Amino acid sequence: MENNIKKGLILYDSSLKEFVVSKVGNKYFECEGVRRRFSIEKMQFDSQHGNGYCLYLDKQILLDTKERNKLENEIRKVMKPYGKTELSLEQLREISLIINR
Repeated sequence: MENNIKKGLILYDSSLKEFVVSKVGNKYFECEGVRRRFSIEKMQFDSQHGNGYCLYLDKQILLDTKERNKLENEIRKVMKPYGKTELSLEQLREISLIINR
């Protein structure tokens, strides 16, 4: 993975809070006001306990990721993994057309 992290770069968290990169090493970087270091490869806190706090290089990437997650969750609620859905035959046909494009 190419290292695009540079001192002074602004990154964003899931609440759109901005973080300014203050220090960059070979594997990790640090941000002003944050006591933990971030993995350059994963863009997350250096943590041994599963997923850490994630930062994004671009605000639009973050917004697109949030929208994608929201839409996927809405679709999952309707498309139950078992049993029948509440969708009409016409709605199912429209979904099938979209999926099979």
